[in-house]
Parts: sequence; C-alpha cells; structure tokens
Amino acid sequence: MKKVENKFYLLVIIMVCFSIHSFVLGNESRKLNVLLKYSENMKVDGYETQLLSYDFNKDGIDEKLMVNIQDNEGVLKIIVSIYTLQNNEYILSYQIPFEKKVHLLNINYGKNQIEKIKEYYSDYSKNLKEGEIRYITILDNNTTEKIYFDLQFDKYSPKDLDNFLFTKKTSEFKESPDSNTKTVFKTKYKEKPKALLEVITEDTEKIEKWYLAELGSENIKRGFIHAENTSVSKRGFYWDKMQFEMSKFDKFLEDSKNKEYKLYTIKEYKPMKDDTYSSKDKYGNRNNQSIIGYSNPDKTGYTINIPDQTIFRIIREKGDMIEIETPFYLKSYFIKNNPKNYTKWELEDKVNKFIIIDTESQTEGIFERDKKNKYKVITYSFVTTGKDNGLFSYETPKGMFLVAATRPFMAFGKKIIEEEKEKIEISGTAKGAIRFSGGGYMHGIPTSLKDEGNGRKVTESKIGTFKESHKCVRHFDDQISFILKWVNSDSKTMVRDYTIPEDPVVVIVI
Repeated sequence: MKKVENKFYLLVIIMVCFSIHSFVLGNESRKLNVLLKYSENMKVDGYETQLLSYDFNKDGIDEKLMVNIQDNEGVLKIIVSIYTLQNNEYILSYQIPFEKKVHLLNINYGKNQIEKIKEYYSDYSKNLKEGEIRYITILDNNTTEKIYFDLQFDKYSPKDLDNFLFTKKTSEFKESPDSNTKTVFKTKYKEKPKALLEVITEDTEKIEKWYLAELGSENIKRGFIHAENTSVSKRGFYWDKMQFEMSKFDKFLEDSKNKEYKLYTIKEYKPMKDDTYSSKDKYGNRNNQSIIGYSNPDKTGYTINIPDQTIFRIIREKGDMIEIETPFYLKSYFIKNNPKNYTKWELEDKVNKFIIIDTESQTEGIFERDKKNKYKVITYSFVTTGKDNGLFSYETPKGMFLVAATRPFMAFGKKIIEEEKEKIEISGTAKGAIRFSGGGYMHGIPTSLKDEGNGRKVTESKIGTFKESHKCVRHFDDQISFILKWVNSDSKTMVRDYTIPEDPVVVIVI
C-alpha cells in the first residue's frame, strides 16, 4: 500500500512541479519508442506515459513533455523528453533520463531531479540548432541509501563536490555546447569547477559530448567544455562506486563463510627489494612484491600479478598449484602451492572498517559500518597516489588488501655500500605509516632531510592533482594522524615498532 501511495504521490509531484495544463495516461507495453514529433496520443511501449505542458523559459509559449515511467517491483525508471516549438511543430529537443532509479519508498531523489530539469533548462537549451537533439544526464550527488556522512575530521573534505572537472591547464568554458560560442569563464591549473550536467549533442553532422560546470561560491559562473578537451578531466568522489566495492567484499566474506572456505593473505613483502622491470597485467599491476597468478593450472594462457596483502580463499589444489579466488578479480587464478607465499587470516566476524582509494580521481573515502549495516563516511579527502615508470616507481596497486601494520612515521632512502657492507641511507621521513601492500603505505608529506621548507610545501600543494608518489598514498599530515589513530584503535599489539590494528581494516584501491 505504501508503494502505491508513493507512486501516486510521485505522479502528483510531476504534475505540480511542471504546473501541467494537460495530462494523459498511456498504456503499458514493451518497447521504448520516442517519436521525433510530438503527438497528443503518443504512447511508449513498456512505460506509463505522462504528457505535460510547461513554459520553461517563461516566454508565454509552452514546451511539451513526455514523462515515461517504468515500474519494476517498486523501482521506477524515469525518462523525460522535452519537445520545443520549431516551425509550428513540436520537435524532440532534449531527453533526460534520471541517473538513478527511483525507489517508491524513497522518492525524494525523483523530486530533486525534476527540480534540476527546470533549474538547468536555461543552460542546456542555449543556442539549440534546428534539428539538434541534446541528451542530458544530471550529475547529482553520488551517495546511495547505504551511505551517510558522520564526519569526524573534515578539514580537507570538499563540500558539494561529488562530480568535478580537474583543470590540468588553463581552460575555456563556453556559453553553450558549441565551440563557436563565446567564452564565459576560464579556469586555471588545479581549479575544480563543479560538474552539473553531461550533455551529448546530436545533429545531422556530428555527435559531441560536453560538460556543464559552475565555478565560484558567490559570483557563480556556468559554462560548457568539450569532454574531449585534454585540459580538463572528469573526476569525483564516487560514493556509489565505493559502496559497490564494499558490498562486493561483504558478499565474498559471506559466501566464504557459507561454503566454509578459509581466508588468507598474500605474503610477499620484501623491504628495499632490488627492482627488476616487469610488464603490467590486465589490472595495471606490475610484479613488484607480488606473486604470479595463472589463468590455467598448467601455466598456459595469461598471467596477473597478485600484490602482497591481497585477500583470497583457496578453492582447490591442482598438482603443485592451488586455485584461488579474491573479492577483487572477476575470476579464479592458480598460484604455486608454496605456504611461504601466504598466511592464514583468522577473521572472527566481519570487516567494519574500509579505506577506499580512487587512483583516477585522486580521492579517498574512509568508512565504518554501523549497527544497521550501513556505511558511514568518517573522513574523506584528496590524495596523491603512485606514478608508474616500471622500475623504481609504481602505480598504487589495484586490489583489496588487509592492513598489515602501522608506525607513527616512515623513513625512506636507498641502499649504499660502505666499508664493503650494504647499508640503508635515510634521505627523508614522512608522518604516519599504514602498510597495506608490499612497500605501499599510506603516509603524510614526505620531507627530505635536506629540505629547508620549500620542497615540502610544493609536495603538499600537489595533493589531489596527478599521480606522483613511488607507490604510496600521500596525505596531509593531520589527515594521516587522524586515520592512523582510527586504524589502530586501542591496539596494544606490537611487533618491534609496528602496531597491529585491533580491528581488521581493508584497503580497496580502484
């Protein structure tokens, strides 16, 4: 009954929001087929069809709307098509699918999308050419019903910036999605205008993809930039993507428990290991502090590099090989059955602490599960991840890893030969050290012992820009101090000068 009431309420919202002058309920069938010319008896197979009128630009001439709603057991798929008057005919000009499906038990998102269709109309309708159709995606917040914010440290957490355009170099934003229109504002290196819309323009000559973005907090400016413009890149705090990865991990644990599989982690940590060149695998990982996974037990087919601290389960033995599955990879792989290469993970219950690092967006979210099985974000920020050269500098490895240990600081340096003995020469330090894979740590700003101040400031200023570390994930110092305390909790378990976290913490690098 609640779902029926809410569905009716959503239809009322649509009518009220658009102050309709007409309303027609079409029949349901199966195939979606949007006509290019408006007709009062239009119907769309498989959808309930709402035909409405609304004056978007307040010029006294109504635009025509077709709202298509498909109900799949209380979850609604909604597409809005807008027809504008051209040469005395109403022609399809804009089509806007709701990015997320609307659940009938929570329809606030649907109402919010309708308001944004109205709010952004003056932007996405500018300089529409005759015969042109614009397909629009509203880039709203990326949260899900399973994620909420309970921030305990927000000094470096940007507000209302789930989707943004990172500026690599000075960029020009246009009045409309057309390169020949005037420039309305420019952005400089490191600026991050908020991305509002993705607009695909289609006419008889070409198809192009554009972004509508806005810059400023008081004197707000909006403009379009071509998606293929290499001076900017689309990035974001993709909470929905992060939640998907955590849910995938949870399902892996639940399935392992139900099938009585034991859990393990790869053990391939070799400090200051001499590097040798290796190729990238399909996931972008090299064979640095990793073991080789084979697609077949006879070592034919392709291989992948499975990094240190990767979480996995053993499926079966096959000669001198074992078949394993991880929560990250899409299939099983075979590794050599060498107990020195892995260790058993004695997990008592479930994992409640997650750190998710998005290497493409240079962003990070820290999550903790609550008693209702939802994920609360306790802090988030920009970070700097690894840059690959294939020898002594590597991309931060992709995968799902168990945090091994922490230290209050880390030192970095190089091997030297002194008096015919191999020694380590310390060249700098960084605050905090959370080891999650091989020599890959989460830490603060690395500072050379010879640095007089400027180098540190430069390194800090690059956080959230490009991949630049040798493998680790760099943070602001007070940010890593907060994370370190949260990871360790009240643990008193020490191995030399390393603390072993009291609760399991999983790092997911995507």
